[in-house]
Amino acid sequence: MSGYTGTARFYDFIYGNQADYWVEWVTVFVAGKVMELKLQQWEERNNRERLACEARWNREQEKRERFLATWIGRHLYPPYAWVVHGCFGMPLFKFCHWVASACDHVGRAIDRAGDNLAPYGDPIRAERRRRTWSEMFDGED
Repeated sequence: MSGYTGTARFYDFIYGNQADYWVEWVTVFVAGKVMELKLQQWEERNNRERLACEARWNREQEKRERFLATWIGRHLYPPYAWVVHGCFGMPLFKFCHWVASACDHVGRAIDRAGDNLAPYGDPIRAERRRRTWSEMFDGED
């Protein structure tokens, strides 16, 4: 950046207990040196929703940790998770993805076949379209 001349913007989001803050700085560089640094925006934002989401996430994590600390969580859950998610979950996901992809290919093939059978589209719409085109270009000569 030794030869850079121009502006750069720096952003930050500061989490607080009472409010959150959005901060934006603009810096002017001339030949790689900072000539001006000014605060462009300092916005205070309500943080109730973020704090509520964090509290909910923390409660869920604590609940999960308590479960994993039990005998069932330590000994029965890992094999269950391996079987359900590893043996059935991923193959089932891949199968569903394959079915969706196959349906997409079939739909595209049917669309291409329809275009080949009726190259000008639906006859009813085509007649309506012809009327519109003729109305548009009748006045030009």
